Order: sequence, then C-alpha cells, then structure tokens
Amino acid sequence: MFRSGTIVRHRVKPEWGEGLILFDEEAGKVIIKFKYVGKKEMMANPAFLEIISRVKPDSPKHAEILKSPKKRKNIVPPFEYFIGLFLQEFPKGFKDKGYRGSIRDYKVEVGRKFAIEFSKRKLDNLIACKKYDEIRSTVLRLIKESDLYAWQAQMQLSNVLKEKKSIAKFSTALCNFLYNKKQKDQARFNGFISTLEEIGADKWPIATWFQFFRYPEKYPFLKPTETKAIAESIGFELNYGPTINWLTYSSTIDLYATLKDRLAKLKPEDMIDVQSFIWATYKMHTEKW
Repeated sequence: MFRSGTIVRHRVKPEWGEGLILFDEEAGKVIIKFKYVGKKEMMANPAFLEIISRVKPDSPKHAEILKSPKKRKNIVPPFEYFIGLFLQEFPKGFKDKGYRGSIRDYKVEVGRKFAIEFSKRKLDNLIACKKYDEIRSTVLRLIKESDLYAWQAQMQLSNVLKEKKSIAKFSTALCNFLYNKKQKDQARFNGFISTLEEIGADKWPIATWFQFFRYPEKYPFLKPTETKAIAESIGFELNYGPTINWLTYSSTIDLYATLKDRLAKLKPEDMIDVQSFIWATYKMHTEKW
C-alpha cells in the first residue's frame, strides 16, 4: 500500500505538512520526508497515514518536498485542525458540560461580578469619593479570578496601581473607556491607552481585559501569541503590532466576529466562547507539538 513516491499526510500531525515516502514499505515500516519536520521512520498504518496521491521522481511536487526545509518551527495548521482538537475534548462544542464547567462558567461569573461592582453608577461614586483602594483591590481580585493573566503581569499591574496618582488616572480613564458613549470606540480606546502608557501599564492583556468582561457580546481579549496563531490559521490579517494601537485592536474585533461565524456549528454564545476556543485549542496544539 505504502510505496516510494506516495504523498501522504499524518492524520494526527497535519502541521508536519505533506510527506513523501522515500522507500517502499518494509517490515511494516516506512521512511517519510515531511515538508516541515524532515525524515521520520514510522509504522505504515492507514489509521495515521492518509494517502494523498502518487508522484513521479521528476515531478515538481517530488522536488518541492525533497528540497523543503528540514524543520520548520511553530508551523500553524489550518483552522479545521483546531476545530478537531476542540471537538476531541468537547464533543458537544460550546454546549458541552465539560467545557462549560472547566472553561466558560467561571469567566461568565467574573463578567457578572464586574458588571455589578463596576457599574457606571458605582464606578462614578467610587471615583467621586476617591475610594481608589477599593477600585484597585476589586480590579486585582477580578483579574485573578479570570485566570487570563500570568502572575507576572498581575504583579506588574498591582505595583503600578499602588501609586495614588496612577490609580486615580487609571480609574477615570477606565470609566470613560467603558461608559462614555458620546465618544466613538477609537477615541475611547486611544484615551485609555494613553493613560496606560503614562502609568506604565500598556500591555495588550491589560488594554483589552476590561471591555472583554464588561461587554463580552462584542469585544475581544488579546493575548498576542495565541491570537496571532489562530488568525494565521484562517489567513486573517491581524495587523499586529507589539505597541498597543487601534488598528490591531479593531482588527482583533473583526477577527473574533469572523471566528464566531466560522464556529457557528459549535454554537458559540459570545466572545468568551471565542476566546476560550483560541486559548484551549492553542494549548492543546502546543502540548501535542
């Protein structure tokens, strides 16, 4: 079945790219040159190797695979691969009890608490009464509960917000960012980012956490590594820049909306589901890799 010149794909490792069988099957084994990871000796098992086609030694495809890099790191597989990973773990998609209990429900609870504890009326009152310690402690507690920040980022934000001037500026900017509907999204975002830069807290997770939990029906959460990978998997131009900017953020809003549409069969409810899909599948992928 597995003969020299056959093009195959590994069913479990599609990120390896197409593979060319170099020698005929012998003793139940084959040697394959994969496009992105080089030569592999493995069992000639149809459960793992999908035959794509056969090529002649002088064909362009034969030459392409033989001349391909021996190894390409961080290759991002197609979007369907990520969907497959998610469904392996959660067969009922976003309605799966395992998914909701382990990934979604606690984030929804954080959003519910955030909406109550930082409603416009309450946040306005806290600022007017200069109860900045309460604002700081609430922000840090909810961020910790959300489990979306690395502990180093939590410590950085905690240290920044210890300064009275910093927490005062942050609180006012946050209230304007969340609730000043007289300004357009871009103006409110830029105003908030300007304050984050001023107090030394201008990181993408910090910049996007608050709208994500206050308005999960629309706004995304951006962790660069995972988000860039999933954008690449669908050929989406994220316009990513490490310095916080409106173009990247607005592109991320569009990316999340696109992903929500692409995931329609899994029945996502909001951007919490989209963010959870990105996080969970990227983690599964890196562990397999």
